[in-house]
Amino acid sequence: MNRISLAFIALFLFASSVLVPARPASAGPVIDVLVDGRELPRRLLHGRTTMDLPAGRSAVLYVKWVPGIHAPRGPVENLAGFEVRDAAGETVPWERDWSDPFRFFIDAPEAGRYTIALTYITNQPSTNSRSIDSFGYPNQGVINTNTVAVYPEGPAVQEIEVRPRFLLPPGWKHGSALKEVRQGDRASRGDTLVFETVTFEDYVDKPLIAGRWLKTIELANTKNAHWYLHVSADEAESIPDDNDSLIAPIRKLCLESEALFGRTHFADYHFLLSLSDHHRLGIEHRNSSLNSDKPDTFLDKEWIDTGIETLLPHEVIHAWCGKYRRPAGMIAPDYQKPKETGGLWVYEGLDEYLEKLLAARAGFRDEEVTRSALAYGSAAMIHQKGRAWRPLYDTASSAGILRGGSTYWTWLRRGQDYYNEGVFIWLEIDARLREMTGGRKTLDDFCARFFSNGDPGAHTVGFERAEIVGILNDLAPYDWAALIAERVDVAPGDKLPEGVERAGWKLGWSEARTPSIKEIETIYKYDRLYDSVGFAVENDGKIGSIVPGSAAERAGLLKDMEIVGVDGRRYTSDRLIDAIKSTPETGRFELLVDEAERLRTIAVEYDGGLRYYTLERDESKTDWLSEILKPRTK
Repeated sequence: MNRISLAFIALFLFASSVLVPARPASAGPVIDVLVDGRELPRRLLHGRTTMDLPAGRSAVLYVKWVPGIHAPRGPVENLAGFEVRDAAGETVPWERDWSDPFRFFIDAPEAGRYTIALTYITNQPSTNSRSIDSFGYPNQGVINTNTVAVYPEGPAVQEIEVRPRFLLPPGWKHGSALKEVRQGDRASRGDTLVFETVTFEDYVDKPLIAGRWLKTIELANTKNAHWYLHVSADEAESIPDDNDSLIAPIRKLCLESEALFGRTHFADYHFLLSLSDHHRLGIEHRNSSLNSDKPDTFLDKEWIDTGIETLLPHEVIHAWCGKYRRPAGMIAPDYQKPKETGGLWVYEGLDEYLEKLLAARAGFRDEEVTRSALAYGSAAMIHQKGRAWRPLYDTASSAGILRGGSTYWTWLRRGQDYYNEGVFIWLEIDARLREMTGGRKTLDDFCARFFSNGDPGAHTVGFERAEIVGILNDLAPYDWAALIAERVDVAPGDKLPEGVERAGWKLGWSEARTPSIKEIETIYKYDRLYDSVGFAVENDGKIGSIVPGSAAERAGLLKDMEIVGVDGRRYTSDRLIDAIKSTPETGRFELLVDEAERLRTIAVEYDGGLRYYTLERDESKTDWLSEILKPRTK
């Protein structure tokens, strides 16, 4: 035997000898999982899955439809090792299903216990797999359990029991919703971490972060749940103090979430937060969320611009909206069957609306910033000409092909609009409820009813649109079915949802950048000029997307042209902004552009000046929006 084989057998025997928690009575299969993260600093992760297999050919599955990404894009392409051995350590042949790269056939010589060893290359996510991938660095790591896990074909994932164990680099601590069987200082010595037995569904739903300087902060301990924040970072200085200014709104978020939803379906919740410039994470789980932000999140006094002020509310809301209550078409007995994602206008759209609501109620954002975000979202709907041909439902049902893709003419195609447009559909529903009942019934009442339906011990409770319509009708009789069908099932063209207007506000203009525009331009390093001339310009002068029908399109500007000059002078961002500001007097400006190394001058005919959409108060209507954003807890 070679050294790799000997090492495998030694690790297998060691893993098999570790004491594990007693198995609850169940008729389903039991698998033992050992996740070896000791090579995370080398960008490698190892997993050993041991299960019973029958004699002859059977199949094991790599997770394809990882919950939360709404696409069949489990990162199977990153496997760098797949080895099967029997209880004696002998190699067993296997073969991948040519028609399904997530399915592997194993030819077992006899019935018995077999171990499948996976080696996974970390740190190379695809567009879809970013938040479900694993990452490793010298001082911290992120382990998404789906990356080194296989399960037997046939039984439902709710019936398969998993006895998980983890190995981490020496000195690393961890944070996860997985519950340790052995407590104490074992984690700090890099010893084997033994966790309670869970179903395979729960196991895939519980990522783990780890690191040399990981810190756990208790956020709240209410009558419903215990709330924790686990923070890891590349450098020790990034770890926050317990009383950091950003901790207060995170604590408040826990309380406001409970006030909104009325009950929890979990006894504890864990915010997992990895601080790094090297990855971007944001994904929901039933009683945890996996998040990331920049290393100076807790050092930057302008933390409101980091993105965490919307990321944490968004992902914790998903514990109720998407994880516990989920569109029925997105529930399946395994992770291989296709999901019907047409209900994402609720799963993500309602979540996105409640994110804005809770970000304000928790104190992450004030009302001005929230209004600017709504103006920004309204502008996106106005610019999106794909609304003329594509219903919102189609963006949801085709979600798996809309993340990434071509960056040309994005304002014609429509992207994952069920996020942004969902905000305004649910704002309209909230405002209509308040309007019809004089404020006595609100979307808070809907949430308390809708998210309390079902067994709180169930992992997921499905729903159909009829349930939503029924609860809304109980709160305030109206033809909600027709309203939802009009907003979701029909291509709306230029018609916008009526949420802003019914909430007591209206769209206006300003020459000054709004807080949302400033935030986006700072993060992505470009000038967002869609609201005026109809294009965006990166800081180096490269033109981004073009709005169909805008002055930019009429002039013949195209994405990826590079602006070299503005009105006869060398291009700078300030000169371009000044030229647009002067258009009420000049009626035009000229750009010297480089297209495929050919220079030409393009005249842009436009006289509207510099414009950014804002919200203005409509004094003829009740200001429901301010009522919506008021906190419910002290």
